[in-house]
Amino acid sequence: MPLPVVYPLYAGLKKGGRVKVIQHSKRFGTENIGLSRVGDAIDPRQGSLRSAVIGQLDIEGARPRIWALLSNRAGDNAQVEAVVDALGLPYETKYFTNRPLAIHLNLLFGARYRWSVKSVQSSVTPPWPDLLIAAGTQSEPLCAQIKERAARDGHNVRVIFLGRPWRDPRVYDLIVTTPQYRVPMAQNVLELQLPLHRVSRETADAAATQWQARIAHLPRPYTVVALGGNINRYTLDRQAARRLADQLNQMTRLMGGSVLICSSYRTPAGIPWALAQHLEAPSYIYDWHAPAAENPYLGFLGLADLCVITGDSMTMMAEACTLGRPVFIFDLGEGGYSMRPDGGTPMTLPHDGIWLRSFLRATLKHLKVRLIERILPRRLIRDTNPIRAYLVASGQAAWLSDRFVPGNVRRGTAPAEIVAARVRQLLALPGEGPGAVVPGAVVSGAGPAVAAGAPRIIATPAKGARHAI
Repeated sequence: MPLPVVYPLYAGLKKGGRVKVIQHSKRFGTENIGLSRVGDAIDPRQGSLRSAVIGQLDIEGARPRIWALLSNRAGDNAQVEAVVDALGLPYETKYFTNRPLAIHLNLLFGARYRWSVKSVQSSVTPPWPDLLIAAGTQSEPLCAQIKERAARDGHNVRVIFLGRPWRDPRVYDLIVTTPQYRVPMAQNVLELQLPLHRVSRETADAAATQWQARIAHLPRPYTVVALGGNINRYTLDRQAARRLADQLNQMTRLMGGSVLICSSYRTPAGIPWALAQHLEAPSYIYDWHAPAAENPYLGFLGLADLCVITGDSMTMMAEACTLGRPVFIFDLGEGGYSMRPDGGTPMTLPHDGIWLRSFLRATLKHLKVRLIERILPRRLIRDTNPIRAYLVASGQAAWLSDRFVPGNVRRGTAPAEIVAARVRQLLALPGEGPGAVVPGAVVSGAGPAVAAGAPRIIATPAKGARHAI
């Protein structure tokens, strides 16, 4: 049965084989653009028609037609791609954009109206998919349109939604979420302890080979510092950068080595350099805001002897913990405004204007968050504390001011593979390929430690039996 095949890989095929590639225009016509080798790096957004490049190939025994919805949100796209990669099945990519303020209108009036979708860069016409995978509230209107149009043609589309839905959760066949989003548990909800991501030991090692020679002049061990940004009541400001530098200096005095700093798009401008200014050890700085700079993040993770992650980024913490290196969490707050449940380190004494501005900012943000928590529904309030608590309790990470004592944690199934196994079960597919794992397997360890990414076990109202879903 002919099925669509798309970039980046054509699952189950030998690299170097030939596949006929066609291009779908906005007017849903097609244009033959020749042959491409399986495994070639084809950019689905290239070309004058700004559309997805897909192909047709006969694959024996492969039945489900899969669409992956991608937008301009890199974090959501990475989660969708992590799931389809773990499934190991051919899929089509549909790039879409929404109108300005669409997400706010979705929250106010419901996430199903077609006017919020501005454009889709490839055809959204029959043959309809058997499985649709999307992430984030901004994708919900397009999901609703596809499912409703397919239903009018008598075709049932199963929808896998990643994140926190704004629509009624019952309209989705499977919702994949994490504790920070507070999605009520149900039979169609799979709650992972850690966020989805695409980092693995293999991908990190491959990226490390590209950076090893560039930083060979820096002494080991390498302490990799991944910077996030502001979140909720916490701020990555100059005072936080100064506190982080002090703690890194204490570490490097004992261990030696150098510090590799990598910022992200959420990192406030100037913070990486404010951090490096107070460091005693040799350092390498990647500033995301600097033009034409190659991002070394994945390569740095592969080279890291230990990692320090700011506590605002759930995904970066999950990615670092995947690699089996010691991971430390930096507390963006201090004293009464700490991220830690025990209050963390005492607030430093005031000594200059930087500290005073940081203290006033933290106080005002704390009051604002308390007010928001009283006004908004609970499901709209993100709570990242459970993920940090899980990482510390399971021994996969420690607070930077504490001594790292690795727990007896057996590295379990990656979150994406848990989701892939659940999707295969939903589609009644055989347990083959990267996603062929036992869904919900819990790995025992010391104390509360469980497998990385293991789903929560809940009691179903119907039978009272315990199931991992």
